[in-house]
Amino acid sequence: SPWRLLPTKAAIRQAGLWVALGAMPFLAAVATAEWLSRSDCLYYGNTLGVVRGSVASLMPLIAGTDAPAAPLLVLLVLIACTAVAAAAFRTAPRGMHAWVPVLCAGLLWADGLARVVLHHWKGTPFPEDRTVLHWVTPFLLLFAFAVERVAQARQRWQWAALPLLALPVHAVATANLNATMYWPEQAIPAPLYRAANDWKNRTASLPTIGGYHQMIACWGFGQREHGLRLNAVDITQWPLGGGDLLLLDPQRSEVPPGYRLLALAGTERAALYGRTQAETSTLVLDSILPPVHGNAELRELWRPPTDAMKGNAYRIELDLALKPEHEPMTGVIVVETIAAGLPQHRDFMLIQFLRDPGRGIGLQGVRRIPEVPSDAGEVVAYLWNQLHQSYTSEGRLRVYLVRPWKEGHKP
Repeated sequence: SPWRLLPTKAAIRQAGLWVALGAMPFLAAVATAEWLSRSDCLYYGNTLGVVRGSVASLMPLIAGTDAPAAPLLVLLVLIACTAVAAAAFRTAPRGMHAWVPVLCAGLLWADGLARVVLHHWKGTPFPEDRTVLHWVTPFLLLFAFAVERVAQARQRWQWAALPLLALPVHAVATANLNATMYWPEQAIPAPLYRAANDWKNRTASLPTIGGYHQMIACWGFGQREHGLRLNAVDITQWPLGGGDLLLLDPQRSEVPPGYRLLALAGTERAALYGRTQAETSTLVLDSILPPVHGNAELRELWRPPTDAMKGNAYRIELDLALKPEHEPMTGVIVVETIAAGLPQHRDFMLIQFLRDPGRGIGLQGVRRIPEVPSDAGEVVAYLWNQLHQSYTSEGRLRVYLVRPWKEGHKP
């Protein structure tokens, strides 16, 4: 018979070999998951399971549907293709047409089973969308080889390969060449940067920009790409406002009162808003920061008498020439209000998102300190040089007392 079975001992030896080979990557995955857990690192995934979580997350992107039955259909196809692959592997002689599908099927089943074991053993989430894309290629190969195998016996089955053509057609028909499909609010287009730069030129000052924590890097890289010198994103009061400008996704976040739309991305998922009423400010300090050279972890930039600060809000403008011995310069500019021994307000600017060594060594940044509470122990601004880089710096620091416009006043 062409479906001759392997001898029992040979089958057992081969099964043992496959288990041994699979144990090594599985143990490596366990060690990686344990390391991620100890390091408190992010592991992208869900707890819904392999079919309802992992497979279902791929359906909208690859098949264009999120129907509940879609992942179950994929599972049924996988079972059928695995059966065909097993039958082909049990037929002599074994060539590429037997080895490729059985390897693909083994990879998919072993990976899925390992995810289940890891989840119940270590609590590791099941992979989701981009972290499970590696399943797509072996599945398509398994499907193609299985259809070819069946079509050799029953020619009509060759039409079952048509879904393989539908996938690239769907990809071309729905291609998105303008913005990312993942977190489109982070795809900040040029009009938003131009609107921020126009605001800066119109007001002759660097505007504060509110946004959520992922926007720090997105905005920082974008302004460098467009050759602009704008402020770093402030996450401390987002999405409640507080800044001159506000970055948010209007489909997910409500625009706080007192802001108007300045620019909207084509995806309508990223928007820049500006204050409808400006704040008045009075210069209370204009200080020269003397030249400093060294690699100290902390360099204090400003520590005012705290009692004089209480009950008021302030705006700090920093203009700093900063030259490290070796690029790139890392570190953070930190502004803190400390009460009862704990940071009541803590804001920071990552230096690498403010400096552009190709256009000069200077950086400019503005930070807003909300009303200093009556129990505040200190207000301080400093440069935190975590890596102890050697650098030279000098500059200027200005502090403004800030008062919002009262109702009835016009900016």
